[in-house]
Amino acid sequence: MAEQAARAAKADSWLEQLRAASGREPFLARRSSGEVCVVEGNVRREIPSGLLEVALAAALGRPRDVSDDELRRLDEGPPVEVFEAPVAKPFVVVGGRRMAVRGLPLPHPVSTDAMQRFPEGSDLNVAETNVARAEFEEALSGKYQIKAARDAIDRKGFVPAVTAWGGKAWHRLAGSKSE
Repeated sequence: MAEQAARAAKADSWLEQLRAASGREPFLARRSSGEVCVVEGNVRREIPSGLLEVALAAALGRPRDVSDDELRRLDEGPPVEVFEAPVAKPFVVVGGRRMAVRGLPLPHPVSTDAMQRFPEGSDLNVAETNVARAEFEEALSGKYQIKAARDAIDRKGFVPAVTAWGGKAWHRLAGSKSE
């Protein structure tokens, strides 16, 4: 119970900080590492959930590339976490607005004793398996392949990139003939 009270107090503190900082137009920023955070004015907020990151991209737009130096200059704000009130849908607060969260499985509280009855297994990283609808649709279009080819040419040069592509195409063709 003490742990639950401490978590509730921390959540209340985050909500108070967010209320004080409301009114800034938020956007998503991508670090050089690929991690994404929310930027609201002079505050950056971490997004600990890949599912939330994708949902926020649908609401706020695709992440902008922002240099690590620029992000370090911003104040660190509370993380983008899901809150749950007794009489409302679960929600996040971004840009001073409460945004209801749908489709996110929420945990069921259990005691530490109950948890420790099971041996620890491997982690399930939902973020690695999740793709934003915009990215999925882009991948289905020819734009994705063209961008990937241009990026490969920029990184490797024309001849090595075309040689690598040709080798992959040859292996695919050779594999389909043997079936």
